[in-house]
Amino acid sequence: MTYQTDFIVEDGVLHVQLDGQFPPELLRAPGNVFTPFIDACAEHGSFKVLFDARHLEVKLDTVKIFRAGVDAALACHAGLRMAFVAREDMIDSFFEEVARNRGALIGVFTDFDKAGEWLAKQPVTGARRAVHAGS
Repeated sequence: MTYQTDFIVEDGVLHVQLDGQFPPELLRAPGNVFTPFIDACAEHGSFKVLFDARHLEVKLDTVKIFRAGVDAALACHAGLRMAFVAREDMIDSFFEEVARNRGALIGVFTDFDKAGEWLAKQPVTGARRAVHAGS
């Protein structure tokens, strides 16, 4: 199935539905893989993103997981707070570790409601900064 992203904004939170086969080449390309969502947040005045990846098919090697963590950290440094909901088989603690080691505040969950509750408690800075390409 083709990779698709759909989103809506509810109560100031950008809800992103990720479906299909994630194209790993997105993590080889220049720029930040989260840029479309950063831009959508800016357009809608949001600072929080709730990603639902439970229907996403993804196979990433360690280098791409590292890059995703770096990009997530840069998105957080740009002012976003992000929660990710995934299936248990998709979760790799390395992603969270990379992001958190760079000062990012992200959450990774298997339960959608818990992710939303966590995100609701996260402070926002209200400031947006430029986001640079990942490693």
